[in-house]
Amino acid sequence: MALSVAWLLVQIAAGAAVLAVSGNAPCDVPLQLFVIVYMVRLGLTLPVTVYERLYALERHRAELANPELRHPVPVAPLPCSPSELTVKRYGVA
Repeated sequence: MALSVAWLLVQIAAGAAVLAVSGNAPCDVPLQLFVIVYMVRLGLTLPVTVYERLYALERHRAELANPELRHPVPVAPLPCSPSELTVKRYGVA
């Protein structure tokens, strides 16, 4: 989790640095608007990232404490036996 949060903060700092350096430099595309919107998006994903990581950690701890909380992965049965598949595919018995 620390690396995810650190990476988001580095991206926000880089965006702020771009805004500070670019200042009022002429540009044919709206660079400042793009960087601002990108930084806002990163700022909005930061709490969601922290929540997801903490929830996953808490769920893992609860499953370790109580194995009944684990849900088995459902496995679909084969439509037929492997020998029947061979007969259907190759026409040999």
